[in-house]
Amino acid sequence: MRRVIIFGASEDKFNMAFGKDPNGVVGMASFRQMAAHHQAAKPKSGGNGNGAQWADRYKLSVTVDEIQILRGSYDVQTVDQNGTIENHKLPYFMHVEHYNATLKKGAICSAGPAHAFKHLRGECRGCDMFWAGKEQDKKGGPMSKRDVYSFSILHYAPYAKMEVIDKNTGDIRKDSEGKPFYAWQRMMPQERHKYQGKELRQAHLLHWPMGSNFLSTLLNYDQHIGQSCRNCGGRDSIKSDWWGCQYCNEPIIDMHSSDLPSEQIYSITNEPCRCPKCGNMGMLKEYVSCSNCDNAVRAELFDVRLKVQLSKGAQPTQNQLIVVSWSNPAPIPAQYASIAVPLDLPKIYAPDSIERQIQIWQLGDIPQHGQPAPQMYRQYEQQDMPVFPEQSAPLNGHPYFPPPPPFTPNPMAAPPTNMFHRQ
Repeated sequence: MRRVIIFGASEDKFNMAFGKDPNGVVGMASFRQMAAHHQAAKPKSGGNGNGAQWADRYKLSVTVDEIQILRGSYDVQTVDQNGTIENHKLPYFMHVEHYNATLKKGAICSAGPAHAFKHLRGECRGCDMFWAGKEQDKKGGPMSKRDVYSFSILHYAPYAKMEVIDKNTGDIRKDSEGKPFYAWQRMMPQERHKYQGKELRQAHLLHWPMGSNFLSTLLNYDQHIGQSCRNCGGRDSIKSDWWGCQYCNEPIIDMHSSDLPSEQIYSITNEPCRCPKCGNMGMLKEYVSCSNCDNAVRAELFDVRLKVQLSKGAQPTQNQLIVVSWSNPAPIPAQYASIAVPLDLPKIYAPDSIERQIQIWQLGDIPQHGQPAPQMYRQYEQQDMPVFPEQSAPLNGHPYFPPPPPFTPNPMAAPPTNMFHRQ
């Protein structure tokens, strides 16, 4: 196959030749490309906060946990720094969270994608107070906001089906017919006696919300996980050959002879480009080879089991996500395939109504500054969920694939550059 076209003089030269356009349609892209493009394009609003607690919500702890992040498919609308609407299909869901430091209560923003623009956003009491605080003091008032990114994960740990206890009365909660409510609770080794006779499972489906710094940590590790092959499970066997148009396969960057710096290639491949041959706009597609098989597929974050833990800082904002190690790429074990289905995250993290915001923050009838916004997040539909056979079926060319091997220490000589991040 023809492999030509090497542009190494400057990124400007590449942009002029290929019409790089951050507002173009992303189209087919890897997790790294989608996440990096979105992070670079979104307005920087700043602020921190802690949202409401939800059932089946995963929280990092100082204990090492074994998890697998599931690939979702969510249609999301955002705006870039110029206020232009962008459409994304992302493997995670995103929302904005407000937090009142005085009342120590949070809620989900209802202003829509344009929340970062004072005069473009929809109606939201949290945004009203956030912008009022910004006008009074550059440091802002008690109301903050932050971007939150949520994944569905499979937590490999024993869980027991237990009756739900009412926190106020201490009694078992029951429905109108007197039947108790149940929830899955993690079973710690020292508490096994409490769960005798209960229904047990060895993995449980949870949702994991995180801030942009934790997402960046996962994005950094995705680059290292990507050195392995999803098809054969080979570790550190992938080599990048060239980048080309995803529509007509026109070669754009030859990795064997290009003199572009690695940082420049990383930046170029994270933005949509216009193909000089067919004229279509989209992310460049990477063509790779594997030293162990003839059907190379670069692995992603969703193809491995991670061992993760929390490193606590002096302040909650200094907490760090640590990825201790990861397995070789392998399908999700067949016994867990029935529960390894991404959750309805848009429903779980639906915006709080104005009435609910008033109740949470004990507000009166305060002036409204935003305009009512249409629902910018399409409700997640189960039937739209793409099927990924590689997660539950034997690998191509391998009629039998044994269970994932036990974890071994990360073989990297040194940790990734940005291994630790603040949450």
